[in-house]
Amino acid sequence: MSYKIGWAYLAGVIDSDGAIMITHQTVGHRGRLLVAITNIHKEYLEELKAFTKTGWLAHHSPNGYQEIYRLNWDNKQAEDILRKVAPHLVLKKPQADIALKYRKTFDYSRENKDGIRDFFRNKIRALNTRKGACYSL
Repeated sequence: MSYKIGWAYLAGVIDSDGAIMITHQTVGHRGRLLVAITNIHKEYLEELKAFTKTGWLAHHSPNGYQEIYRLNWDNKQAEDILRKVAPHLVLKKPQADIALKYRKTFDYSRENKDGIRDFFRNKIRALNTRKGACYSL
């Protein structure tokens, strides 16, 4: 390995090859926070996983083409990762901020009070589809 992995480095990887999402779950309207990094190099993702000491790898081969790997963190793991990389994020900083606010809703209730979790999920979806993306560099 010719690079040093740190939280700032991981933030750069998430900014470039990562995703921050809130998925919809109909049971209890809880949803799920997911942070993922996609890459074709399994060993690279394994190094990132070893650095964070959490997460899991998934892979697929679309239409028989080259295998694609994804390093995933969800819910509490994703929250912990975002807290550490948030100060270093640039492009995905708005999504991280919304995701961390979303996770705070689990501190006081397991229910989707007044649709607040749906609100956060829709805000992240809009940013991820660039309908409302606002970047200041």
